[in-house]
Amino acid sequence: QALLEEWIATRAIRDNCLPQDHRKLINNLKLIQDYLCSFEAQGLTVVDISANSFPQTLDWLHGYLLQCIERGLLAACSEGPKQ
Repeated sequence: QALLEEWIATRAIRDNCLPQDHRKLINNLKLIQDYLCSFEAQGLTVVDISANSFPQTLDWLHGYLLQCIERGLLAACSEGPKQ
């Protein structure tokens, strides 16, 4: 959250935003985050992303994408050719 607040503060200075707008923006972003994380209950994978570990997160996402592609290809191959 500190990184987010720092980003908002630098934008606010440039855009002449009020402090109340900062809090509203943070609350809106948290609401979006909660919404996106709610899909975990439906079986979708939710990934925590941190600015401190972004390269590792990117590696994990790449590996996960490759696994999904592999599963899709295996499923398509097991169905056989379509006529």
